[in-house]
Amino acid sequence: MLPDSSTLLVYHFRWLDKYLNGVELQTIKRDMLDKISVAKQTEGVENSTVNRVMEVVRIILRKACNEWEWLDRVPAVLNGCASSLGKRLTR
Repeated sequence: MLPDSSTLLVYHFRWLDKYLNGVELQTIKRDMLDKISVAKQTEGVENSTVNRVMEVVRIILRKACNEWEWLDRVPAVLNGCASSLGKRLTR
């Protein structure tokens, strides 16, 4: 049986806690996000898992900016596998 989406979200939040606990939102920059992406990749997970973790970060940062007005702008968060390799995303 696969876990539901809320269970996966809690799992990703718990994993991110070791990198973002105590970090003020306005201090989160692209280099920190790249380090988080690389850290997840080094666990040997699929690229889709890295991308899901980075999507959780994107969601929180966008809400902090657009809904809660805690940030003036959202740092760029690329898909995990592309950002750590320095690749540019193209259409």
